[in-house]
Amino acid sequence: MEDIIEQLSHIENKAIQIIESAEQQKKEIALEMEQQTKKFDAQVADEIQAHLQKIQNKLNEQKDQELEKMEAANLEAQTLLKQNFEKNHTKWAAELLQQLIGA
Repeated sequence: MEDIIEQLSHIENKAIQIIESAEQQKKEIALEMEQQTKKFDAQVADEIQAHLQKIQNKLNEQKDQELEKMEAANLEAQTLLKQNFEKNHTKWAAELLQQLIGA
């Protein structure tokens, strides 16, 4: 009978060791999962940041191109206005003088 009790005690101790081992493995797996999750989150954040930077660079490039186009159009408009003024300023001055005198 004492042998049976000793064997049962031994079995119970083994069961406790197995449970403790399982609990330790559970903690280790949870820690590993947490580390992998943090690593994944950091990787995703880096990828998002790189993508956002790429989009920002593209938008800045488009903005610069639009500004160059606008500056060129503005310069062309100024040139046309100057040419028109050079061509017509004497005529306009005479017309204005006529209006002032005739009025």
